[in-house]
Amino acid sequence: MQRSIKAFPLLLAVYQVSVPGDYERLRWVVQDLVQTGFGAFESDAIALSRMKKLASVLIAALERYAMQ
Repeated sequence: MQRSIKAFPLLLAVYQVSVPGDYERLRWVVQDLVQTGFGAFESDAIALSRMKKLASVLIAALERYAMQ
């Protein structure tokens, strides 16, 4: 969970849908969040207010990579 907590703000700040490496980083963070039962959100280590940005990033990634 610590890796997700550290990576999450940076990922949201710099994510570019056109950068393949960013997609991989997003995938790793989401995988960590799922494996930990989204504990980072429950423990308030990641602010719930950042969910809107996360949703935007996830939608952009899905739109980009679903077409391939």
